[in-house]
Amino acid sequence: MRRLVLHLGAHRTGTTSLQAALDHAQTPLHDAGVVALVPPRPGQRKGKWLRAHYGAHQRRYARASRFLPGRVWVAPLVLRRFRRQLETRVDPRCQTLILSEEEFLGAVFDRRYKMEIYPHLDSSLWLLSRFARTQPTTIFLGIRSYAEFCLSAYLMTCIYGLRTSDFAPVTPASVDTHGGWVRVVTTIRRLFPDALLTVWPHETFDLAARFTRLTGCKGDLIANFPQTAALNASPTTEAIAAVRALAALRTPTKEECDELIEKHRDGTRPRVSEVFSSAEIESLHEIYARHLKILAALPGVTMA
Repeated sequence: MRRLVLHLGAHRTGTTSLQAALDHAQTPLHDAGVVALVPPRPGQRKGKWLRAHYGAHQRRYARASRFLPGRVWVAPLVLRRFRRQLETRVDPRCQTLILSEEEFLGAVFDRRYKMEIYPHLDSSLWLLSRFARTQPTTIFLGIRSYAEFCLSAYLMTCIYGLRTSDFAPVTPASVDTHGGWVRVVTTIRRLFPDALLTVWPHETFDLAARFTRLTGCKGDLIANFPQTAALNASPTTEAIAAVRALAALRTPTKEECDELIEKHRDGTRPRVSEVFSSAEIESLHEIYARHLKILAALPGVTMA
């Protein structure tokens, strides 16, 4: 293998569309020496090999290291198992291996770390960073404005029935305190010091261009790719998620809840303006713009 490509997400930055495109082009990619391992498509939730096994190896490492005197003895064993399982999935003639999985970053939110995105980033990426040290690695990370990202990510946790805390929308003060995307990117740079890291702002999303950057193949491989909306959940579930999000900010009356459910019964999602005040949105956008400039100045980071 000459090249390892890690597409780490983040959540809600067009990852589903990109992963579906990679899955759609598996045959021509294989002919070009590229193997892409992606999560199963929405609506086809079987065979979560990469997601399930990566998490299992992380848990195996955590359990074993509690009982052995040094983690240095555990790491090689876990890494060997992970590599062997990858080898069973990858053609020996593969020149480029793409691992696309936003769950590598860990949970977006945590009950104990409100107002902080990806609080467990270090531990979540540990195994992958050790695996990548033996490979020439390229990393891609999508980012998004804080208000849109946090609301959308929270709604998805509700839709998929994951355990989550009450929605605590980020504030300008919390973003500055915890570092937001700057902290995420600098942590990835620290864990993967030799990798080339490209950051993709969601505002510049172009499916064909990102497909080409990931695979090294021309975007016309997905010229006929049927781009359809992801199968996330029923409209009613989305409406309930919206109610939960708003209820965390204030206590709505029954009439307001009924009105909100009816408003989103067609499957539309609540707008950021329904959760954040106009002053908060403006301030969060200003901080996001400032953080984009900081990221562009970081060594080893390319903005695209």
